[in-house]
Amino acid sequence: MAAAGNGIQVDPPTEASNSANSTSTLPDVPNATALTNAIEQGNINAVQALIERGADVNSPLLRQGTVLQAALQLAEPQIDCVKFLLENGANIYSTGDGGSNALALAVARRLDNVLDLVIDGGYIRTEAELPTDQRLPFDFTILHVAACFRNVRALRRLLETPAREMVNDKNNTGQTPLHLATRPYSTFFDYIYNFTRPGCKIPVTPDVPYSIECEIAQLLVNDGARGDISDENGHTALENSLRNFNTYDMAKIVFPASVGLSGWTEMLGHVLRKPDAHILHSENYGRKRISLMTTNDLRALNTSQWSFNRCLLFPEKSIAEQEQGLDEDSLL
Repeated sequence: MAAAGNGIQVDPPTEASNSANSTSTLPDVPNATALTNAIEQGNINAVQALIERGADVNSPLLRQGTVLQAALQLAEPQIDCVKFLLENGANIYSTGDGGSNALALAVARRLDNVLDLVIDGGYIRTEAELPTDQRLPFDFTILHVAACFRNVRALRRLLETPAREMVNDKNNTGQTPLHLATRPYSTFFDYIYNFTRPGCKIPVTPDVPYSIECEIAQLLVNDGARGDISDENGHTALENSLRNFNTYDMAKIVFPASVGLSGWTEMLGHVLRKPDAHILHSENYGRKRISLMTTNDLRALNTSQWSFNRCLLFPEKSIAEQEQGLDEDSLL
């Protein structure tokens, strides 16, 4: 018997249409495909009728994740429908057939009303408590996702929830959310590609203002993020803040969070105290070692064009211009 709502009929499942569920589903119990169709049609009455008949709101969907994820992938998700799914047990952390989950999708798509509904409803948990099959790819936490997608509003709200306990959690390469905040946005396109399914509609934000990146880092630091945690390659967020940006603004944010007495911390301390007398010199482009020296030291090196790649005091000058002016007092 078909379920109807607002004049739209939703047919019961058949053996052929039941690819998202096991063949043991009873004939009179609607499957997830029928529920998804009702959601995509915007038929709230049919959604309610199907759930009352026993449709599983957490059934996996082939290449779509879960029913809740399907609801969030609409051009304009209906908040009433999302609320109804949540109230009937939809799990924001379920990945369905693997991959992302509804919470990460809400952050990535900047669905502010959905995120507010989830947070205000108390659905956010510490992801360390979740079973393995509900964790995000690459061991990302939701804070990693917010930092990756440069979603300031989402990060601010998530830090009001138990998610703040994960502020220093590492992903599968040992990077914390602050590591991601101190890397250029363009480096995350590989993650975004892996994060999305063919049906996901993730807005691309290729030009993120530097002020936004600094705000992301400041929010994390204010909530206890540390800048001296090393990833699997030995790099810290403090090192990223020096290497990846042309001004000291990011480094000044991350430096107070770098409590370890590492060489990087000591170096940056000197630079911030006397920026007019020191530069950061990187020998052998592509290598990971940067040293602190004065401009007099640099003059004595008689350096070639490719021997250094970053002098933070002179971000407006090209490498060639820097070399031509090594004997000029203006470098100071």
